[in-house]
Amino acid sequence: MRVIKWLALILLAAFVFNELTMTPEEKQARADARAESAAEEILAEKEQARMDEIRDAAKASVLSKIQSEPKVKDAYWQGDHRLLVGVLDDGSKRTGYALYLCNLVREERLDRVTVQVVDIVKFVAGDKKDQELGLAKCF
Repeated sequence: MRVIKWLALILLAAFVFNELTMTPEEKQARADARAESAAEEILAEKEQARMDEIRDAAKASVLSKIQSEPKVKDAYWQGDHRLLVGVLDDGSKRTGYALYLCNLVREERLDRVTVQVVDIVKFVAGDKKDQELGLAKCF
């Protein structure tokens, strides 16, 4: 424990010495670097917010298109990368339908989305067994 305290004191002394021996130009350069770093961080946050808005608008557009499909009874996003689509089970596999829905996802330039088509009756009833009718990964 004493070693850690001594190391902390040495680091503090080095920091204070560095601060006291810095020229005004060096202090200004360090302040400028901090300001530039903060400005870059703000720009990155703004860019991320803009990208999030674009993605949210694309997701809303995809959801609207899919919900207007005649076979679809309900659809919603589970996070950013999973789209759950409920249909009535007519006994057929819906993998092809999930692939078709992937085309609607791609039209909005969304990637890394998984479309899961489920039996809406089993899904609403909470029956997890055999509720999936089709699955497609849209890359």
